[in-house]
Amino acid sequence: GTAGGVIIDTPQLTVRDGAQAAADGFSAAGGLFINAGSVNLQNNALLSAENEIANSVVASGLIQLNLASLTVQNSLITASTRRGIAGDVFIQASQSVRLS
Repeated sequence: GTAGGVIIDTPQLTVRDGAQAAADGFSAAGGLFINAGSVNLQNNALLSAENEIANSVVASGLIQLNLASLTVQNSLITASTRRGIAGDVFIQASQSVRLS
């Protein structure tokens, strides 16, 4: 069915060692919204908004990150679908984005 949105509001978020924060569904994924001072993704961490079948007109699943700093180490941020229109990933970082 349709997944609801996930909102995370925290000074610091660390996702690591295969853990994930996700808004996933079968016919329509909700959004993943993170407001944080810093977000650290480490060692196969996942931020995800995905679904099996997206609406052919409206994109499904959105990831929006509003933060000061983002560090992604050997991890993934993805908005996807197996069929249809996937959502978008928006990153607004006021200080830094580090990818490795």
